[in-house]
This record gives sequence, structure tokens and C-alpha cells, in this order.
Amino acid sequence: HQILSKIESSVSEFIPDSDLECLNRFPVGVEYRPHTKALNDLLNLSYRLHEETRGGFDPSFRSSEGISLKDRFSFDPVTCVIRKNFEGARIGFGAIGKGYALDEVALLFVREGFENFLLSAGG
Repeated sequence: HQILSKIESSVSEFIPDSDLECLNRFPVGVEYRPHTKALNDLLNLSYRLHEETRGGFDPSFRSSEGISLKDRFSFDPVTCVIRKNFEGARIGFGAIGKGYALDEVALLFVREGFENFLLSAGG
């Protein structure tokens, strides 16, 4: 529960002080460096999936229409710096954030020696 709470408080778009909401409110053109591993991991994953799906996966789709994640935000995975390119651009992870959190819990279980377990975060 502590792992899930820590991740949620970092990457939820519904928690005003989360790392993600700080990024969403950050001014256009100013470099933002994620403060948490969870946000950095999800940004890296999102950019990779955005590329692999040729734009089919886009956690910024609720932002300005007609442009993609890579247009709305500039992200350097090496330095972990992200920059908002348009006013009103936002990122929301939804289900991918929940999946990331469950993956982190699963890693903990495996490190503790569990071989068989079932995690659920639905309904």
C-alpha cells in the first residue's frame, strides 16, 4: 500500500501537489526535471510507446487537438528534462499509471521470494 500511495501521490493528475500536476502547471518553454522516479519512468515509457505505436498511444491527447505528444512536449530521456511547448498542454497517465504501479508492487513481491500472486487494481 505504501508503494501504491507513493506512486499515486507522484503521478496522479488529480492530486494538486503531485509531480505530474507540477509539470502540467509549469510555464511553457521552461525546463522541468521530474522529482520522482515514477514520473520519469512513465515519461520514458510514454515516449517509447508513442513512437512504437506511431502516435496511437498519447498521454497528452486531451490537450490541444491536432498535435501529438512530441509536439506538445519536448523530452530528453538522457537528462530527464521535459519542456512544455504549448499553453494548456497536459499529460495524464490513466490506466498506464495504474499498470506501472502494479508492476512496481510485483517487483517487490518477486524480490521477497513470492512466485505466485495475483494483483488487481480494477473496480
